[in-house]
Amino acid sequence: MNYFTYSLGSLRFFNKWSAIPTPFNANIAHIDSWSLPHVIQRDCLQWERSLRAEISASQNRQNLFIYPLKCKNVCITKKYTKLFLSTENLSRDQKISFNAIISSGTSIRLCEENTNLNDNNKEMLGFLLSRTESSIEIQMQDDRSIDYTSFQGKSFLIQKWGSKSNIGRLKFLMTRGANWESLPGYETMLYAYKCSKRRPKLAEINSDFSHLNYLLHENNFDNSQQLAIEAVLDMNKPLVAVQGAPGTGKSRLLLECIDILARQGKRILLLCNISLAHLYRFLLQYYKLTKRTDFILFNGYDEELLNSCIDDIELRKIFVNKSVRMDITLSNIKEFCERNDWRIACTSGSNSLLDAFVQNKISFDVFLADDAGRINSSRARLFGDSHNLPPPIQSLHAYQLQFNRSLLQRLNEQFGNEINYYLSTQYRSNPKIREWQNKIFYKNEEPLNDKNIRNICIEDYLNEEKIKENNLIKEPLVFVDTSILNGEWNKQMFITQKCGQAYLNWGNALIAAAHLSKLINCGFRPEMLCYITSNNGQIILIQHILSILLPSFFSKYINQLLIGKSIDIIIGQEPEVIIKSKAFKYPLHYSSEPHKSDSNLAMWNFEMSHAKRQFMAILQYRDLAYNTLPEFNELLNIFKRIGYICGPNDVFQLKPGEFEEIKRKVKERGFG
Repeated sequence: MNYFTYSLGSLRFFNKWSAIPTPFNANIAHIDSWSLPHVIQRDCLQWERSLRAEISASQNRQNLFIYPLKCKNVCITKKYTKLFLSTENLSRDQKISFNAIISSGTSIRLCEENTNLNDNNKEMLGFLLSRTESSIEIQMQDDRSIDYTSFQGKSFLIQKWGSKSNIGRLKFLMTRGANWESLPGYETMLYAYKCSKRRPKLAEINSDFSHLNYLLHENNFDNSQQLAIEAVLDMNKPLVAVQGAPGTGKSRLLLECIDILARQGKRILLLCNISLAHLYRFLLQYYKLTKRTDFILFNGYDEELLNSCIDDIELRKIFVNKSVRMDITLSNIKEFCERNDWRIACTSGSNSLLDAFVQNKISFDVFLADDAGRINSSRARLFGDSHNLPPPIQSLHAYQLQFNRSLLQRLNEQFGNEINYYLSTQYRSNPKIREWQNKIFYKNEEPLNDKNIRNICIEDYLNEEKIKENNLIKEPLVFVDTSILNGEWNKQMFITQKCGQAYLNWGNALIAAAHLSKLINCGFRPEMLCYITSNNGQIILIQHILSILLPSFFSKYINQLLIGKSIDIIIGQEPEVIIKSKAFKYPLHYSSEPHKSDSNLAMWNFEMSHAKRQFMAILQYRDLAYNTLPEFNELLNIFKRIGYICGPNDVFQLKPGEFEEIKRKVKERGFG
């Protein structure tokens, strides 16, 4: 797809695989700097510099998948070149490692096996388009100097490379000028910047809410939720932001609003840009609520991810038929948009897709987003929490340019209650689990606790006899201090080891596996339990230990546990128990890098807030007590005041020689 823009006599050409464009200069590019209000032009320049810093930082983090993949087929047309690489030679553990590094939509760099990765003359760029159980599909850049026909039968190493989405955003920013005035969301953008003294002119649409309760699937919404729903459905409002802490019902409201708007015949653009898994799970909830499939997915297809999100085989087939991203071109996108089998166009984020909408003059009645994105509608509805999951910033320079400030945060500061609707009650977690987040992040916005969750805990769910029999820790907020060593536990067990490209901590894995196995033995279903780790080696290790600790008939259910990176496994799920240990390569704080400190704190907020009945942190006392960030000092104080602090032996009483026996069995399976 090509990008053509025209501004005051200057023709600018971009190809989506072209080099990163040179820095924006209004004088050199002959773009009229007065065509946009000064405040918007100022932000565009800041974002441009931030995006360049982010792209540079991303390219310096060269994640290499070290196992070669064989090219089994090459497909070359006038419009694209695709490679199909086999993953059949990968073991289960290797496939887990690969999936953790590279997901659908990831920008990648290919290198032939036994060649020098640093040789830029042999650079081959592309992105992962789709994934099945036995292969991956890669769309390559249009480079006529490369003979792709010779690739069949060769093996390649894959490297996570750059950021195609950030490059797309940068190129869009550099087209700014008079042509932006023709975009469907231009007037809404002016309104958001308070550059327009009046609301944008919107098509007259009836906004009568007298029958709202009859339209809703549920009528038990609290007052703040009811006000938010009415605002979202009011088509005379150009911009609405629904904000609330985790557990206040944002996703539930979004589902209800989408259902009502679709039944009213509106065309909706839905952006869930956290991950494709997030989008799959959200649409599964939509189907359960409405029993309708009036949506279309403008996304790559990921068979393994879809299988992990949806159990029903027939429903999976529907999702496959609804996934059309691979078939879309600039010329045929109108055909898909003119189909009458959908009201909701869904994407997890694609700059080329949004540009295709713009170039084909395809607009929507309403734009709905779980996070800030490019608006392609005259009405925008944003759902989210500015304290949760901030934009991931890799560059300190981008942070200093305030690139981490989300659209929700800006709207909150600019408009207050004028367009922002704040949800006031949380319905998810035991209040003890939420104490730290409320004090650090929400302060004056602290949500009330619904009466039904004020005393929610493990005991409500399990038989008291089973809890005593398994010596199960039942408190809602638990700190396992690995410096409290009793019984057979010792310091050597908690030394982090490097195994190939992975890092392993046997002690942490054993604590988590022991507690999870007790919960499963007591009656918890595996999909209710979550262990958070950003290290793919630790994912494999804990699964092996669980298969040893659990009775054999439980082994087939281990893959139903939520284990991995929090963004991948928590979004759209409702875990009853969450266990978290710190990342092994980094300290718990980043005192010299504020962009990482802020991101780390926000991630703790996100992870803790998703636990319903219990949150367990596996750390050392010094990680919190001697932390340079006062927020973690406060977390320790809260553990002392209302939580439960214990040692590894309180979770799992090792018998003499048991630790060595577990290690031996894991290594017999070819791991560690």
